[in-house]
Amino acid sequence: RLRWIDEDAGIPDRISHMMHPDKYQPAWGEWISEDVVGHMEALLGGPVRHSLFGMLASGGGRDYRMAWHRDLGKPGAVDELDSLRRHHGQCVQFNAPIAATDAYLHVVPGSHLRPSTTQEIAASRSGVEGEIAAGIEVRLEPGDILYSNANPWPRGWHPEGCWPWTMPAACRKAGWPVLSHG
Repeated sequence: RLRWIDEDAGIPDRISHMMHPDKYQPAWGEWISEDVVGHMEALLGGPVRHSLFGMLASGGGRDYRMAWHRDLGKPGAVDELDSLRRHHGQCVQFNAPIAATDAYLHVVPGSHLRPSTTQEIAASRSGVEGEIAAGIEVRLEPGDILYSNANPWPRGWHPEGCWPWTMPAACRKAGWPVLSHG
């Protein structure tokens, strides 16, 4: 069952598990198979398997704010760097907007292979009020796909309540276990 921001206006809420049989539309699978899997296999160097596929939605005047976070691992943990190295090259994710001027994604460049800084940890503990000075806004248009390592410091951020509708997905190397998203 879909959740709605405004059902009468046709504005869906965030949708998870879009490859689940109850929500699956063949067009999604065809698009991923024809246009995306080859890129992911090239980036990971072999066969991949689906790990995550959904749609981040906002609009109708409702904002979208997600705190700074890491998707995998625990920021500040003693083994954080070992965990980042272990997962490096095993998972790739993408963001593909389906609405124009989608600028909801903020990311800290280069953060995927180094331990978290004290500022990053403090920002994540501060919830949506936390700020990271090194964070940048990523602007995408329909037809763009941003492929990235699965573990930088990102946040979803669209406080204006406009129309960011983005398909986020992740694939792992076929031989690696699927992990839960942070």
